[in-house]
Amino acid sequence: MKHDGDTASVMTFLPDGSIEWRNKEGKYHREDGPAREWPAQGARAWYRNGKLHRDDGPAMEGPLGKSWHRNGKRHREDGPAVEHADGKKEWYRQGKELTAAEFAAMREKELAEIGDAFKTGLTKKITVARPRPLKNSSQRPPS
Repeated sequence: MKHDGDTASVMTFLPDGSIEWRNKEGKYHREDGPAREWPAQGARAWYRNGKLHRDDGPAMEGPLGKSWHRNGKRHREDGPAVEHADGKKEWYRQGKELTAAEFAAMREKELAEIGDAFKTGLTKKITVARPRPLKNSSQRPPS
């Protein structure tokens, strides 16, 4: 997925066996995978424009555990943002640490709001617009 300000990244193999991708500003950056890899340790880290970031999983993973980041801050919507290899867990939203109880209460409230919106949506009449035609044949989904 492309984002505003994205630039091509250059891959470099380092003497220690690690691999890194950097953008033209020299910041760790990669769109289609981790921007840093340590194959010998089995560790990887995803970056976007120099900040730890991943939309679909942990931004850091390795033998010590996993951690989720968004725009350089520890963050996870649906569980602990840090899962240590020893089983310890830490909860964060937008870089702010929460207790397990605080996270559970926040998540319960969010799910209730989603449920309420879903129920409300089911009781209201909605109009579905006709889909717009695609501009060219290369954009057509497979049939």
